[in-house]
Amino acid sequence: MANTQYINLNYLQDISGGDEEFVRDLLETFVSNSPQDIQIITDALAAHQWDTIWKMGHKLKSSSKFMGAEHMAEAAAEIECYCKQVDKIEIPHIQILIKNLEQQFALAQTEIQGLL
Repeated sequence: MANTQYINLNYLQDISGGDEEFVRDLLETFVSNSPQDIQIITDALAAHQWDTIWKMGHKLKSSSKFMGAEHMAEAAAEIECYCKQVDKIEIPHIQILIKNLEQQFALAQTEIQGLL
C-alpha cells in the first residue's frame, strides 16, 4: 500500500500478516460505518444526549486508532472527554469538536478511498 498522510496502516498490516484483502475489508468497513457513527453524535447533540455522544466518541476513537487515523482518534477522544463533564458542556464548543471530527474523517476517508 502507498504512503499516507492521514492514516498509518502499519498496525493493520502487522495484524493482517500481509493479507491485503483483510486490510482492504477493514478499511471499507471503517469508511462505511464512521459516517453513521458521526451522525449519531450529531443527532444526540440535538437531543442533549451527552452519554450517547461520549460513548460514540469512544467508539470512534478506538476504531480510528485501529485504522491508524490518529488525528481522527484525537478528535473523537476530545469529544469523549468533553461530554463526560456534563455540568460544563457548552453547545458551541461541542459543535466545534464535532466539526473537527467530521473534517478529520473526511481527510482519512479520501486517503483510504485512494487506496481501495
